[in-house]
Amino acid sequence: MKLNRETEDDEEICRICGFTEGELLWEGGRPNHVICPCCGTESGTGNAGEPADWDGMRGIRVFRGYWVGNGAQWSSPSRKPEDWDLLRQMAQLPPEWR
Repeated sequence: MKLNRETEDDEEICRICGFTEGELLWEGGRPNHVICPCCGTESGTGNAGEPADWDGMRGIRVFRGYWVGNGAQWSSPSRKPEDWDLLRQMAQLPPEWR
């Protein structure tokens, strides 16, 4: 998968669920406040932790656990691919966000 990153501070993968369509959620290290159609998280709201920041990572993991524990329901079900696979999607999470 080719990422459309302009800088290393650009992110197009949701930190919570690993979903990506190529839209930049974070650009230059700043959130674009895009709502993930999969888990419903808005980039920059409640998931703004840094990899080395325990509190930020704890928040990300708590939200991810809550979302998965409640059936990993899609926020925008009409955008869910027919062949969607939760584990394959979450495998896309960069190691620093796991």
